[in-house]
Amino acid sequence: FIGSVYLLLPFYKWSMMQNKVFFFSDFEKDLITQVDKYAADDQSVFAFGTTSHLNFLTNTLPPGRVFVFQFPWFMKVAEERILKGIISDPPQVVVRDDKAEVQGMNLVEYMPNINSFINDRYYIVNTVGSTQIMVKK
Repeated sequence: FIGSVYLLLPFYKWSMMQNKVFFFSDFEKDLITQVDKYAADDQSVFAFGTTSHLNFLTNTLPPGRVFVFQFPWFMKVAEERILKGIISDPPQVVVRDDKAEVQGMNLVEYMPNINSFINDRYYIVNTVGSTQIMVKK
């Protein structure tokens, strides 16, 4: 036990004094930077077919306070509830990857009602890779 503490203490001390996250790639870091430009803490941000931990990383909330992992089999049941959340609590920012797939199924195409709503009310202001950063029209 003492040996473990002796070995781990410098690591914990160093990691607590650094204010860095080492577990995410440049993609996530760029995405967070873009979202932070357009949304403040505790505002609504919708991650559409992209990084499911985006709300945690940006200190924002999903629209309508509804979070569901966007697997096609979950979205068959949850799409209408998520759409109601988006309508009642319109997101400040939508982060959409229209090329995202799960088991060969395109996530954006699998949620046509949500996609239609977003296309009608949001426009692209920037992209990170194939991920679109969208704000209200």
